Amino acid sequence: MDRPKQNRVAVLSVMRGAEEEDMLRVHASVPYVSTLQHGTYPYVMQLVNRQFSDAVAETLLTLQIDFTSARQFGSPRLTDFEPQAIINPSKVVGKTPPYRRRLAKAASQITQTLPLDRIIDFLFALEDQIDLVQIFTDLPQIPWDWMYSHDRDKFLCELFGIGTTMPEEERLSNILFSTHDRALSLADLRSPRYSALVVGNSYIGTQQALPGIEESADQIASLTKPIFGKNNCIVLKDATAHEVCRAIQEHAGNLRLIVFCGHFTRFGFRCVDRYFGAVDVQQSLAGQSADEFGAQPIVILNGCKSGDIGCENLASYAEPNRDFVNAASNRNLASAILRHGADACVFTSARVRVTFASEFLREMIAKLLSAGVTLGEALCHARRQLDQGKCYEWATYHLLGDPTYTMVALGEDTPTQPA
Repeated sequence: MDRPKQNRVAVLSVMRGAEEEDMLRVHASVPYVSTLQHGTYPYVMQLVNRQFSDAVAETLLTLQIDFTSARQFGSPRLTDFEPQAIINPSKVVGKTPPYRRRLAKAASQITQTLPLDRIIDFLFALEDQIDLVQIFTDLPQIPWDWMYSHDRDKFLCELFGIGTTMPEEERLSNILFSTHDRALSLADLRSPRYSALVVGNSYIGTQQALPGIEESADQIASLTKPIFGKNNCIVLKDATAHEVCRAIQEHAGNLRLIVFCGHFTRFGFRCVDRYFGAVDVQQSLAGQSADEFGAQPIVILNGCKSGDIGCENLASYAEPNRDFVNAASNRNLASAILRHGADACVFTSARVRVTFASEFLREMIAKLLSAGVTLGEALCHARRQLDQGKCYEWATYHLLGDPTYTMVALGEDTPTQPA
């Protein structure tokens, strides 16, 4: 088998420092760039208003209300499935879509709140030298993916695969210099030691119906079965919370990929009977080992505001603290799954429409299951595949975890048909 490829990655560290009266010291640096061994990396220390996160919360809330209304983006309802209901691309040729102008404005306001121009310019200058940016921060309420360059008219997430890690017990040096390679051969992935779980709830017959979710779940299953083998790919459609709990209990130790498609709220993932939330994760895994998800899975929560870090609930994270992950795990599905052993979680920060959410998921997973492709690269690929003149969904996906995570080892001839 080929040796693992060298990831072209930069690390951005943005951490809270000491408080001084009503001001807070924020330390930002780029301590590591894999392709620049003898460069001078920027470091910035800024004093900001201690209540800066309130302004950020207001900015993002306004933006998400704009996304939710969606009228100016060509669709009267975010759950519309028919492509004909989406804006005619011929009307926006040569023009900046309204959502992009608003997103750039929000990003600019965030940049003004945290003056990091030197850091941002440095990262954008690495466009041809790196593929991934690993962000290490205890300011999780900032959508770092949306850092914006006016000169290039680009967002950071358009150029790089980005993952955010929040400190718990790990030291920054452990992230910078870790040599842990999680890529597996196809022989390993097809063994009983590894499996995939795909849950797609369409709520047909209810006011929350999502036409197209069942088809999307089938498409994801068709991508995962060639990798894991058809017997190791569990697919649940219109499942109850009990059925999801049982699947987690039975397969927790060997789940390598977990995908939820459907409705999300601050209570968790909507099932046929009730929500599957953080408490269900804890109860499903009660009594098992410390790393319950022992196969280090990637988890994808594909639905509206699935990370529960935005809109009306963003205020709950307005004053960040170093126990963020511990506190959030009691009320947040994404953080609970990560705390119980998952290695990475992809989630959304705003409302999304079925058509584009399904397309994004399909593109990302197809790329992720290709040999030697990192999770960050798969995420960036999916963004670029969506027609940005038609939709804003490409910007609403975020990654908690390491963007260098690779599912299939380099050199494997990945199949296209179920095994």
